[in-house]
Amino acid sequence: MESYGFVPDGYTYSIIFYGHSRSGNVIASVDLYEETVRKGIKINEYTCSVLLNTLCKCGKMDKVEEILEKVMGTGLVPTEVMYNTILNGYCQAGNMAKAISTIGKMESIHLKPSGITFNSVINKFCDLGNMVEAEEWVKRMTQKGIPPNLQTYNILIGGYGRKCQFDRCFQILEEMESCGLKL
Repeated sequence: MESYGFVPDGYTYSIIFYGHSRSGNVIASVDLYEETVRKGIKINEYTCSVLLNTLCKCGKMDKVEEILEKVMGTGLVPTEVMYNTILNGYCQAGNMAKAISTIGKMESIHLKPSGITFNSVINKFCDLGNMVEAEEWVKRMTQKGIPPNLQTYNILIGGYGRKCQFDRCFQILEEMESCGLKL
């Protein structure tokens, strides 16, 4: 492209990042990011989210933190989507301490955790079989003014079902119905 006199911009790079993301090519994504830094091209929120998502899916959480710091240094303000992507990456890696600290980082820059944020944490605790902690996060979610949604209830029912605690599954179904939610 450059050999023909065309200079790629942030939009062009975002398309290439997206292609690398779809193919799961982490090395190419990181190399491309480093190229944008060398050329002084700032990436936008969308491109950063795509890059972070690629790294998270491949378990490169150390690189996620490094790149997030670098892009914040260029003036890019992280979005809820970026933080939810990172939080989900930590949840997938089973690093709940880092996932929870990510929520603290969100709140420190005045980003409010959403139902998606809480459901990621609740889901991982259910996957780990830690239903006490999952229920605790449902309480925190509610205390933040975010009511459990259909996904939240489905996550809990799945978690209790895997533990063969079917009485609790039926209690949750009743809670759902009392809130006007149906499967």
